[in-house]
Amino acid sequence: MCVAQALSVQNAGEMDLRVTAGRYAETGARGTVDVLVQSLQLSSSEAHRRIALAKQVLPVVDTITGAVAPTAHPILAEAFFSGSLSQERAVSVSHYLKEAVRLASNGRISEEKSVEVEEALVATGQLQGPDFIRSVGNQIMSHLDPDGNKPSESDLLARQGLFFRKPRRGLVSLYGACTVEQYEQLMAIISFATNPNKHTNIDTLTTTAAGDGNGGNEECDGQESLLDNLHDLSDLLTTSTSTSTSTSTDPPSSRESRTPDTAQSGPPPQGPPPQSSAVQQQAAPPPPEPDPCSEAEPAPDPEPDTDTAPDPEPDPESEPARPIPPPLING
Repeated sequence: MCVAQALSVQNAGEMDLRVTAGRYAETGARGTVDVLVQSLQLSSSEAHRRIALAKQVLPVVDTITGAVAPTAHPILAEAFFSGSLSQERAVSVSHYLKEAVRLASNGRISEEKSVEVEEALVATGQLQGPDFIRSVGNQIMSHLDPDGNKPSESDLLARQGLFFRKPRRGLVSLYGACTVEQYEQLMAIISFATNPNKHTNIDTLTTTAAGDGNGGNEECDGQESLLDNLHDLSDLLTTSTSTSTSTSTDPPSSRESRTPDTAQSGPPPQGPPPQSSAVQQQAAPPPPEPDPCSEAEPAPDPEPDTDTAPDPEPDPESEPARPIPPPLING
């Protein structure tokens, strides 16, 4: 089966040389693909695969001089024509070999490294299927060329652009490609136009003038100033900080004396906060020390307690004189 596929690929390669020489011009065929499609009833994709593989495994013939050069991949050609590789697996291996040849021609890898890649892929293809060959080939290419081939300016100009498709069901599809710089500029414009947050045009900010706090900040139309919002936030933080500081410096007794009713009824009364009796006794000044040289003044008599003191004796002089009764006459 593999040998028959190798012979079909060889016949497609020889047919390509004959068509290039102009032997089938009278048939009206535009190329080798049309000749294979008309003669062998193949699909165009199968004809393309056979011709591309033939250029990789057959010797290269110069159409002008007729000189024959060796094949580009001798290891792959030997394994394919010996029957150890099928056409599908040989096509998968040849795809990664063309990438290795491109890297070697650009000086990215050496010729010895390209030969090692060919040997590894051919050995893998003799044991595994096409899917496993693709997995191994992708890993090898990622290791050899992790950044990929840098496109030229002409390639970028040829591929970039925006394209529209035909209307379908009331919608027009569009697709395109752009460079990295164009993508960044486009995303900046879209983000600016769709941003719901209010902002200030930072390109118009200048240095502050003498005595001017705003400094010539020109705001966008319909936008508030970001500096005003920052000033409001700073004032709010300053007010909350001063309030918390004054609350923490109050003595514990004054904070305990505040009841929830007083806190909820409204702002505190004007004047210093009330102090407890213990605080007032501590705040009273100490009595002056007595002078030993001065005469000691007699201490005043203590006032009698009205509840425990005895009733005072009546004064006889202050009482009014009682009338003396007349003497009794015996008789």
